[in-house]
Amino acid sequence: MDQPQYIAGQRFVWVECDIAGYEGFRAEVRQNLRQGERNALREALAAIEDVVESVQLQAMERAQDIDARVAQDDLTATQQMALRAEQRRLLSQFNLDVERELQAQHRLIAPHVRAWNLYAVANDGEPVPVPPPSVAGDEVFDQLDRPLIAWLIRELLMAYRGGKGLTASVMKSGEQPEHGGAQTQDGPQVIELPNTRRSRQK
Repeated sequence: MDQPQYIAGQRFVWVECDIAGYEGFRAEVRQNLRQGERNALREALAAIEDVVESVQLQAMERAQDIDARVAQDDLTATQQMALRAEQRRLLSQFNLDVERELQAQHRLIAPHVRAWNLYAVANDGEPVPVPPPSVAGDEVFDQLDRPLIAWLIRELLMAYRGGKGLTASVMKSGEQPEHGGAQTQDGPQVIELPNTRRSRQK
């Protein structure tokens, strides 16, 4: 007797942000990451955090060293200006290094955020839906503040426990929501659409 075949599909759950100042933002995240997938994702994200902390620590130590050298009484004005220029280059490099790591972080979670209620204000003043990361790719995270991204990561890693789902049931991967997520009764989460976007490293 042939055994029935069971193919596990992806399941998603809606979660609502509980961070002060970001109330009303909702997203649909992958709920049934397998344990191996979840552990690998957690380890990769932790490795990125370690790199960011290391870069930050090194930059802080170098900046403090420059401050100490600038404070020396025997430096000329030209030497002080050169040290301050070095400090600015250090800060610029630090920002680039952190941005590179954050982009890696965004690439890891983008496929697992299927929908959200994020809107942006277009040039004509009208709100327009922002496509979710699973559709638009990781660059769309440029539209979010870092606290929201950190919240999304937390919810993604905890969704297998049920999360803070807004519905009793979860949609299967074959049921596609509207682009950008549905507008809720609280209205869309609206943000300013920047006129220019940051350049991104490949």
